[in-house]
Amino acid sequence: MKEVLILAVISGVLFITFLVMIITGIIRKRKKITLLSIVFLVMATIGGSILVCKVISKGYKKVSEIIEPRSGDEIYVSLLGKSSEPCTKVLHYQDQVVPKIDYAIWLHFKTCPKESNRILSEYPYQTELLKTKDWKIETPYGEAVEWWNPKSMGDSILVFEYAITEGKNIRTFWMNMDSTEVYCRDILD
Repeated sequence: MKEVLILAVISGVLFITFLVMIITGIIRKRKKITLLSIVFLVMATIGGSILVCKVISKGYKKVSEIIEPRSGDEIYVSLLGKSSEPCTKVLHYQDQVVPKIDYAIWLHFKTCPKESNRILSEYPYQTELLKTKDWKIETPYGEAVEWWNPKSMGDSILVFEYAITEGKNIRTFWMNMDSTEVYCRDILD
């Protein structure tokens, strides 16, 4: 920031010097002063160009830091909170980068029953036992998530769902029977 400010001051002083010299040269009808003022204009233009490049470069770095994708662990913590047990390992994830376009966060993780209980105690989830034998594996809403396959967890799985904000935020867990493997979808609209 300091170098940008210094460049701005130097470019500004050079431009003001150009204006003073060109006005003086025109008023006094001195060609040498008028021509010399063009040198200050060129220096001010070079300084201004460098200033613009620096500002764009710094802005690009800031924006790229902001839109850098989150890791699976960062998504897990922001969505479900910090685990009190060191037993959770995120296997797959897909973040919701642009709301409305990316309608959900998808997670697949392994954990321990104690951590599963902590997660499920947050809201009063509706629970359903689902037989996977005749279940047509289809990602809800047709989202293309190649690794999403709760059927791989066995013949029967538990499904937990709760609308945190009715019609706006729906969280669903597909969990194996011993609560150690979980697929999660969090829809935030």
